[in-house]
Amino acid sequence: MSQASRRQARVTALQTLYELDTTVHTPDEVMLRLFNEPAADGGALPEPLGEEARRFVTALVEGALEHRGQLDDI
Repeated sequence: MSQASRRQARVTALQTLYELDTTVHTPDEVMLRLFNEPAADGGALPEPLGEEARRFVTALVEGALEHRGQLDDI
């Protein structure tokens, strides 16, 4: 995965976690929508995330949700 794809994946994971924290949406519906939208981050609009980047986002989001209580305490 390229450095740009990893960056876009981290941005997408953070967007997902923020939306999950502020809405009643499910992780699957948020990620599915974000995976298919180009990310606007102040630069050119990248392509939708590739499969490897999607797996990375999913791992980041699932890991954060698994340890949510500990992270909130910190």
